[in-house]
Amino acid sequence: MKISLLSLLLYILALGSGCDLFSPSIQLKLSLPPIPAHWQKAFDNLKFQLIFNGPDGKEQCIIIPAGSSLIEVCISKRQNSSFLAYPLMGEDEIRLPPAGALYPLNMGERNTMTLSWEQGVASLIIFRLISRGIDLSTFNTQRLSEEIIERGNPDPWNLDIDYIIEKIALGAFRVTYIKAAPARNIELPVDSGSWFMESPFACLIEIEDGETLILEAVPFGFHLLFSLSTGEYYSLFLDDEETYILTHP
Repeated sequence: MKISLLSLLLYILALGSGCDLFSPSIQLKLSLPPIPAHWQKAFDNLKFQLIFNGPDGKEQCIIIPAGSSLIEVCISKRQNSSFLAYPLMGEDEIRLPPAGALYPLNMGERNTMTLSWEQGVASLIIFRLISRGIDLSTFNTQRLSEEIIERGNPDPWNLDIDYIIEKIALGAFRVTYIKAAPARNIELPVDSGSWFMESPFACLIEIEDGETLILEAVPFGFHLLFSLSTGEYYSLFLDDEETYILTHP
C-alpha cells in the first residue's frame, strides 16, 4: 500500500500534537494576571478557584494554589467557552470578583490564553449564558467584551450584569443595554485609615480621625469593604432604602 507524502506529514503532526489535530477537544495553557496592587497589600497568598466549561460542556472547577500562575485545561475546540478565576481570600476562602477569558476570542499563540481583570465581567456573562443552555454560536462576544470595557470604565463591576444577561438570553441585545446598575451613595462610620471595596479596580479611600467614609454610586446588592490598615472587613448589603452591615474582625 502506498502512502502519500501529505498523509505521512499529517500523521507525524498528529503524533507531535497529541490528540489536538483530529480531536474535538483542545488543551489550553492558561496564565493568571498579576494581583492588583491594593490586593497585594491587603491579602497574603491568594489562591484561585478556576471555573470553566469542560469538553462535555459541564462546569469544571480547579483550585490553583497560591504562587501558581500557569495551568493546563482541556475544553471543546468547537464551542464557545468561558474561564473565571476567583481569588479566594483568607481561611474562609471568601471569593473576590474574578479575572476572565473567552475562548476562542482571547486565544493566543500555541494554545495559550491569559486571563485578565478587564475580561472578568464579559466572561461571567458568557459563562452564565452557557450554563443556561443559551446558544451563542452566532453571538458577537468580541463586541460585548469591547463595549463592556468601554462603557464600564473605570469599573465594569458597577454595570447591571443581571440585566445584560437577561437581554442576551431573550435575543434582544443592544449595546445600549450595557448600563450602570441601580446604585446610591452610602455613609459609614469607620475607623481612620485606608479603605477599599472588593473590586480589582477599586481605589483606596483615606479616612482621617472623625471623618465619615462616603462611598459613591454603590450598586444595590452584596459587597465587601476592606480596611488596609487593620485587616478587618465588612459585609454590606444595600437596596434603595436600607444598608445592612456585618463586621468581620
